[in-house]
Amino acid sequence: MVDIALAAAGLAIGGPPLVGNFLSAVTYLRSRAEYHRNINDHVLLCEQIINLTQGASIDLLFYFERLGDTIPERLRYDVRDLFQALRSIHENISATFPNPPSSLNPSSKPRRLHAREAKRLAEETKRLEEWSNRFLKRAIEHLFFGPISTPAQSERERLLRSYDALDRVAKLRAAVQETLTEASTSIASASPLFLQEVHEGTTRTLLHTDPSDSLLWQLFPADTQLPTALLVEYRAYSADIDTSALNALRRTVRAVAAILHHADPENMGLLKCRGFAHNPDRCRFELHFLQPPGWTNPRSLRNLLRDPVNAQIGGAVHPLNQRVQLARTLAEAIFYVHSGDWVHKNIRPDNIIVFEQAELMPGDRTGYDNEAGQQTHQQQRKYRVFPRSLGKAFLVGYDGVRKLEAESQRLDTDDWRKKIYLSPERHRLSVGDEFTMAHDVYSLGVVLLEVALWRDLTNRALRRMFWRDAQNLKSSEDMRAALIKSAKTDVPRVLGQKYADAVVACLTGLREEEEAGILADVDGVITGTAYITQILKRLEEISI
Repeated sequence: MVDIALAAAGLAIGGPPLVGNFLSAVTYLRSRAEYHRNINDHVLLCEQIINLTQGASIDLLFYFERLGDTIPERLRYDVRDLFQALRSIHENISATFPNPPSSLNPSSKPRRLHAREAKRLAEETKRLEEWSNRFLKRAIEHLFFGPISTPAQSERERLLRSYDALDRVAKLRAAVQETLTEASTSIASASPLFLQEVHEGTTRTLLHTDPSDSLLWQLFPADTQLPTALLVEYRAYSADIDTSALNALRRTVRAVAAILHHADPENMGLLKCRGFAHNPDRCRFELHFLQPPGWTNPRSLRNLLRDPVNAQIGGAVHPLNQRVQLARTLAEAIFYVHSGDWVHKNIRPDNIIVFEQAELMPGDRTGYDNEAGQQTHQQQRKYRVFPRSLGKAFLVGYDGVRKLEAESQRLDTDDWRKKIYLSPERHRLSVGDEFTMAHDVYSLGVVLLEVALWRDLTNRALRRMFWRDAQNLKSSEDMRAALIKSAKTDVPRVLGQKYADAVVACLTGLREEEEAGILADVDGVITGTAYITQILKRLEEISI
């Protein structure tokens, strides 16, 4: 697959040495992994490496390389840097494998991987996956949301079909391209996403309880054949709602269900939606999400931040890189929401659900503390659950989501615990201050600050950041100034300067990038995903 791509590749970006050296590194690594797999040495790890060296992602990389000057300059730099980084990682992994038996002495016994070598291989393989995922985000941005002029349309379509992750994004993008009229029907039961069942009287757990938000429950239906639990989000409406408003709400709920039906929980930070239901007796719509396989015990991020165990053990004990990964996941989820020209409007820790890992994944050696890698099941589980692990995060809370071009109601909130996540423009609520994607990014910045400090900013001990005195809140600009000051002074010593810069960029609306024209496309227009893409790039550059 890679050889075919190389044969067709133009060399405008990196030149023959760069591409040729990269291909040699890939080919050699694949041969080393195949050798150890064939002698039954760490088979799962070796197969993971082989898949990475011959997957469609390599084709995708060469596809962009071949386009040369027809792609934006920023993407050309991304491709060049990726070639260099991947070549280095491939060479590092190859060097970790022991040398095969010499051809001069073919009867010599092959040496298997030591435990430390296997651990290093797993770490480097994880780096390889991270770099591949980093490029995948750039590919998604430019294949679906950026202008690329290329005559190779058939090759582009072949790549989209061959790369599952891109294919899923293509379907998600197709769903959001539908108009609300096309996405809905006059009769709800005619929709393939409309669910007849309304689960009552089953085992259920309330995940957050704010009465002004949609309610999110975890259900364990005993009356279905579902292999997993459900997360059901309720979107209530008034009993005296008029027919026009009810139909508009139905269309919005159906459109959200249609988009999230194509979500990929593994890569997008969004839960897959089975569909939606309507319970007129209780005056609510329901979005039904599947609990991702292999993950269990969902809790809101707010719940984790407030957990008394944090104080009992003297602070957070999970690895810092997991905190950075949680931040990246949230930014990725917002990227996909924005890619459909939707704004979320309620990005807060209450609307971020974190799952624990149910089983130890292949190659996961977290918590192994001896060379033989032996631990009891109980010891292994200790490192997979909070507070020693943060698990996997997903963005929920779609009670306020709307299309970007839809009219904003500019609704105010009296709850200061929600106001701190709103940008100063949203505090004014004047004409022209309608909710935008940049406002979602501001909210993300406040959440990223909480993640970095591992503190709930609504805690009474931190009220001085937002209250002028016992009776009066600070102005919205003073609130922002306090958040930026904390990001600049408190965050660097915890998660480093790059993370702090990402938080500040969120809170300031990327003003420097906007003034420098970095956010604009070739026509000088700032695209919807431009803001969150810049934040993603900053978070991807962090290494802990």
